[in-house]
Amino acid sequence: MKKILSLILAVLLLAALCGCGGTKVEYRNDVAVTDLVENVLACVSSGSEMAAMKESYVQGLMGMDTAGYAEFAVYISALGTNIDEFGIFKLGTASAADAQKQIEAYLQMREDTWMKEYIPEEYPKLQNAEIKLCGDYAIYVILSDSERAAALKAFENALIG
Repeated sequence: MKKILSLILAVLLLAALCGCGGTKVEYRNDVAVTDLVENVLACVSSGSEMAAMKESYVQGLMGMDTAGYAEFAVYISALGTNIDEFGIFKLGTASAADAQKQIEAYLQMREDTWMKEYIPEEYPKLQNAEIKLCGDYAIYVILSDSERAAALKAFENALIG
């Protein structure tokens, strides 16, 4: 009987411990995309040389339906020596799954059309591009490992309530 009681207590204790660590992060939904852009640009060494893309670029080249987003911004390096790039999207009528799918399709198109002769040392940035969803916001980053990690952290930290 003591073994059964000990086993039950052990299971309950384990369940309680697992439950405590699983708190869900609450993200703000009132942060302007321009503020998020400033946080990310501060993490990118070539940030001062990055250019904001117009809606026609996002719709045309990226193939994204901008009507589903309340706000968005895409920044691309204006230098021909790197492929640094990121985009931030605040969901409107688009779902997080829609944003994920559209961004994945864009990144796949970039990989499919990559020319191996063109600054080959930059290709790992594209191969390791990441997408992160935080509440009503999505970001993708094509950056070096350290800048990618810093940019994603800055993005998420700005959204934590």
